[in-house]
Amino acid sequence: MHIFYCPSFSQGGTSLDENESYHCVKVLRLHPETKINVIDGKGGFYLCEILKTNPKKVKVKILDRQLQYNKRDYYLHIGISPTKQTERYENFLDKAIEIGIDRITPIVCKRTERKKLRYDRVERVAQAAAKQSQNAFIPQLDDLTPFSEILNEEDVDGKYIASCQTDNRTSLEKLAANKGRVLILIGPEGDFMHEEVELANSKGFENIDLGANRLRTETAGIVVSQIIKSLNQLKQ
Repeated sequence: MHIFYCPSFSQGGTSLDENESYHCVKVLRLHPETKINVIDGKGGFYLCEILKTNPKKVKVKILDRQLQYNKRDYYLHIGISPTKQTERYENFLDKAIEIGIDRITPIVCKRTERKKLRYDRVERVAQAAAKQSQNAFIPQLDDLTPFSEILNEEDVDGKYIASCQTDNRTSLEKLAANKGRVLILIGPEGDFMHEEVELANSKGFENIDLGANRLRTETAGIVVSQIIKSLNQLKQ
């Protein structure tokens, strides 16, 4: 069944926005009485029926709704330096959202090469990833944030930084095994500067080891997303 995104619903139904409506009518060629699924990005998963088709506004009514659909019992926040090539950062967004993530903060470090992002594009990638994976939760997508600011985050059980700058590292699996809410920092190509790692350590961040292989920024982000998911699945 086709799935669409709509951030808000009234009591009985809603209208898809112009982009989703165009895709529904002109690309998929769906017609009235067709049943579709709709996510709202906040945990709502709806079974709907198309009432009226128009390339700019498709009206639907709700047949059934599930709130907090497939809600995870852990919280993952990743702060990651945007890559020079936009498509690589978007690949991280896509895969991390498919796996499951609650908040993404692009961080500006001393070696960060990309210091501008197209947030409309970021949102579209996030919505597409959520629809593809039938994930009713779209993560909080923050603005570009200075590295020093994200270090002040306190609403987590564990804070970790992935860097090759130190030998004093512990596997993420060991450190995060019993933590429900975690924040993990991933640096730019060329890694964090030594003084950035020291500053993070002074703020309570622990150094994590992601294995013997050297990973690209976006790969590291995807790997930690899967590690945290796997750790929490083992608890069930």
